[in-house]
Amino acid sequence: MGHSRILVGVSACLLGAPVRYDSKDQRDAYVCGALARQFRLVPICPEVELGLGVPRQPIRLVRTELRVRLRDARDPDNPRFDLTEEFRVLADTLAPLLGRLSGYVFKSGSPSCGVRAVKLYEQDGTCRPVATGEFARLVMALYPRLPVVDERQLTDPEQRRRFLQRVSALGGSRRDH
Repeated sequence: MGHSRILVGVSACLLGAPVRYDSKDQRDAYVCGALARQFRLVPICPEVELGLGVPRQPIRLVRTELRVRLRDARDPDNPRFDLTEEFRVLADTLAPLLGRLSGYVFKSGSPSCGVRAVKLYEQDGTCRPVATGEFARLVMALYPRLPVVDERQLTDPEQRRRFLQRVSALGGSRRDH
């Protein structure tokens, strides 16, 4: 197939890997089926890449006085449990791989991988779904032209069509030989 060598990054849990904090996966039928037949999928779980282990404590996005931080949900007010800088270093470390991708499918709602509508916790304990996951934010900042979606967006035929077109167009110059 013509597109089989185009590389697309995918949150590993969407491919059925039990890498979530609770040792579960979030296998997505479309990603594992049609998308896997069309492109070469590269599974990435930034939390596992950081060595956080499975199972692990959940993490969350927290607004501090300075900016949004990624912290351990057990003690989100404790800067000792802040993972924001580690995620930046990870994105820089993975940059050579990320630069070869022609698209990325992130896990919706994830504090590390959500593209939009991720819960952001305020200092008073309230939260609103208004943020982007830290790893997704970093990837999009490093590669602003990289087509990105989450698995929920792929259920919309128009969003799916646009994503596939953009991936195919970019992939013509990024074949993995």
